[in-house]
Amino acid sequence: MSELLRVLQVEDSAGDAALVQRWLTKGGFRVEALRVEDAGRMRAALAEREWDIVIADYRLPQFSAPAALALLQETGRDLPFIVVSGTIGEENAVALMKAGANDYLMKDNLTRLAPTVAREVAEARRREEGRRTKAELGRSQALLTALTAGTTDAIYVKDAKGRYGLYNAGAASAFGIPATEALGRDDTALWPAREAGEVMATDRRIMAGGCTETVEEQLTVAGNRRAFLSTKGPMRDAEGRVTGLFGISRDITDRKAMEEHLRRSHDELRALAARLQTVREEQSTHIAREIHDVLGQQLTALKLDLVWLKRRAGTAGEAALAASMGRKIAATSELVDAAIKTVQKIATELRPGILEKLGLAAAVAQEVRDFGSWTGLPCEFESAAAGVELSPERATGVFRILQEALTNVARHARAATVRVRLASASDGLTLEVADDGRGIPPEELAGGRSLGLLGMHERARLLGGQLDIRGEDGRGTTVRLRVPLASPPCES
Repeated sequence: MSELLRVLQVEDSAGDAALVQRWLTKGGFRVEALRVEDAGRMRAALAEREWDIVIADYRLPQFSAPAALALLQETGRDLPFIVVSGTIGEENAVALMKAGANDYLMKDNLTRLAPTVAREVAEARRREEGRRTKAELGRSQALLTALTAGTTDAIYVKDAKGRYGLYNAGAASAFGIPATEALGRDDTALWPAREAGEVMATDRRIMAGGCTETVEEQLTVAGNRRAFLSTKGPMRDAEGRVTGLFGISRDITDRKAMEEHLRRSHDELRALAARLQTVREEQSTHIAREIHDVLGQQLTALKLDLVWLKRRAGTAGEAALAASMGRKIAATSELVDAAIKTVQKIATELRPGILEKLGLAAAVAQEVRDFGSWTGLPCEFESAAAGVELSPERATGVFRILQEALTNVARHARAATVRVRLASASDGLTLEVADDGRGIPPEELAGGRSLGLLGMHERARLLGGQLDIRGEDGRGTTVRLRVPLASPPCES
């Protein structure tokens, strides 16, 4: 298909204009032409539409090629201007060329017309494309400058040899090195040898891999070690070849210090909570021992004395006195029995002696039996934890979670049966308490309003374990605790 050529002809002769158009058509163009004879019509034609070329006769009754060229230049339009004339002297031709005309031809020899027009139109289009490219590049450069100048992050671009080609104000501030000292140089000029080597090795790996990565880098800024989180990726040319690397780095030193301080605070808080729990259990053990060993012995001695008195009263001379003393002693003996049971119950709650004597599995079994007797609920217990060994503190923690879980069943579950399972493996111990009651509502689990549930979770954390509580409406609740056999690092 022929190439469309839009021609503005400055010509007073319709015949000469048609001759030019025939030569252009013969040269392979599809011509759209407009003929004008004076400055006013030429100015209007230039304003009304786009043109590819202006072809002008040298002399017209009311116009001329030099005047037409000057008018075209006034508009700022970069269009090829070719003179086709029957009579033009060499001096006039040279003057026109110096003024900006692209070429001139004689009307009696137009064989060069089509090639000349093709050449000049192509050159004009290349100039226009260059201007567009330059304008787009300018806009992109302005946008890049605005983006890089408007952030405190370090933004930079390096070539394939690691030399900085772009280095924003954020980089100068973050790295403590002005752009004048960084541009055109690589990292060996900015950092100590070891740090520069590490940075450049990372850059080479990223360019070789062809993928963007986020890495943490340690750099010395103003004599102090600083941590930077850097996102880096390969720069590519139009053919997709890697030509360098871009990077965005943010100083995270203060953030890391805050995170470390927060982590240490959490560790200290957990250690304190663990110590508090240990002290609480030690106090419970001490109180239980005092109640059992001292008060319990005293009540037992009192019970023996009452038995002795009852026997002596039975031999007293007066039958009525003996009967009265016997009744009183019997009533007192019942009170003492009740007191002994209360002391034993308190001592067990403070520190279950069976836990120390027979271990966790036996203590759990006894607690489940006692719970069933107390509540009247059928309770099933399954143990696959024979021979498991835990420290006294860890065994007590597991036992307390069991007690709290059973207490929740008694208070809230409205259950018909309770199942307790204890199992051990090489890496941990699992305790499971399941009931068939109403189920803990999801909002109660999510809200964490129950102090009992919070306490269970905190005990599990102190043990380095995981506590999972799941409730299903109308189908019960399952509490599953899993703890490692070894103590967590924060436990003391």
